[in-house]
Amino acid sequence: MTFYQPKVNLITGECIGVEALIRWQHPEKGLLAPGHFLPLIEQHDVGVQLGQWVIAEAFRQYMLWQQHNIEMAISVNIAANHLQQADFAEQLEQISASFRQCRPVCWNWK
Repeated sequence: MTFYQPKVNLITGECIGVEALIRWQHPEKGLLAPGHFLPLIEQHDVGVQLGQWVIAEAFRQYMLWQQHNIEMAISVNIAANHLQQADFAEQLEQISASFRQCRPVCWNWK
């Protein structure tokens, strides 16, 4: 599941965006924070696949908000091994190509 945590300017109180946060709805343990499952998968292909899913979900949410005239920047944390994939840029382009109906997105790399 993806949740969106507001990013707030502490001086003005303005919401300046959101950060995509992944959680796992475990069938027995309930809602688990990433520290409970990401370390187990981050060095495996499934970690990269999960990262791609989170990016696609952020695009999907961004598109839905745009359809309701809500302009909201979304930040997504990307695991180091995902970012270091030789085809990371191609993967990102493929995901973003699925959401061409969105208004242009500004990438902020941190």
